[in-house]
Amino acid sequence: MSYRKIQMWLAFAGVLLSALGALAADSKLRVQVEPKQAYIFVDGNPFGEGGRTIKISPGSHTVGVYNYGFTPQLRELTVEPGTITALEFKLDPVVGEVKGPWGRIQIESASHAAVFLTGKTPDYMVGHGDEFNHGGAFLPCCTQELIVPPGAYPVTVQNRDKVLWSGTVRVNANERVIINAANGTQKVKPWPQGGTIESLPRFKAGIASARIVVAPVSGNLAATPTQINCGDSTNLNWTTAETVERTIGAGSEAVKQSAPSGELSYKPTQTTT
Repeated sequence: MSYRKIQMWLAFAGVLLSALGALAADSKLRVQVEPKQAYIFVDGNPFGEGGRTIKISPGSHTVGVYNYGFTPQLRELTVEPGTITALEFKLDPVVGEVKGPWGRIQIESASHAAVFLTGKTPDYMVGHGDEFNHGGAFLPCCTQELIVPPGAYPVTVQNRDKVLWSGTVRVNANERVIINAANGTQKVKPWPQGGTIESLPRFKAGIASARIVVAPVSGNLAATPTQINCGDSTNLNWTTAETVERTIGAGSEAVKQSAPSGELSYKPTQTTT
């Protein structure tokens, strides 16, 4: 064998060993979830619904599992090179049903992409495209529906790190808004079935059905006392329901609140609403 051939073989062997070393360094997560429709996020990025094996780089990661109508779970972990880490998540359902009025959002051409409503972080995910793409009759055997209170909603449809569609959707009571994520079109059709239902659970799924019913948010803020002298403080109390984030704002000031209810002392420098 000539020197040149030996040199080429050595170079090829070096590339092969390098590739094998990289493969050996790859790690995996084997994630099991309940309910089986729950969506998996790794470091805030959507990876898909249901139990699955995920290739992951060694190091520190955050794994979150979300399903609307259930309390999400987050776990911090450190993954060693070339290992397989098994995780099991069982989410607890939120008790109680939701009352109307309602409208409906139907999403086509989104497959299993994550659907976010009013925000773009995992807490705002309401499901995936395959749960919301059925336009047929309101029957328990075949419904695939996203039901929401009337209003305007920023909607984001995201597949892994790629945003397929993002825009604002205006939903009226007893109407169905159909979004095509492939071309961005919206159509509105009557949905009279919404006016015939008194209450529904937040989440229900079967073999070929899924219905997600988003509860309306509410909040109340009270100041005691409401009239004060310049330089004095007032006590603020707030309560909210079905909220992901909360901010108390006064003029140019905005203070995020981590808890759904609480109180704080506030000293305004001028007449403040």
